[in-house]
Amino acid sequence: MPIYDYECAPCKVRREVYVTYEERDTIKCQRCQKAMERQISAPAIHVFKGGWYEHIADKPIYCETRSELSDACKRNDSISPDVENSSWLRSHKKERKVTIRSSQ
Repeated sequence: MPIYDYECAPCKVRREVYVTYEERDTIKCQRCQKAMERQISAPAIHVFKGGWYEHIADKPIYCETRSELSDACKRNDSISPDVENSSWLRSHKKERKVTIRSSQ
């Protein structure tokens, strides 16, 4: 379910509501019980920038895409915050201890 931003025009109360798509236009203010207006907000955008990753393996690895980084993590049994949302990492994160490798 998505989270929507709402504002009550009479009260000026703002709140975020976790609600189904079908119910998104039926939210009432908890203070005055008037219908709240759904607000348009900027979405969270996560842009992946390629680069050198030193914490994945013994030697730095250059990855241009998130999928290359994810594959490198799988090959080296490592994790990266840049691919934390991948299903493979979610399924394996609970089972493994995280080891941060240092280049020093």
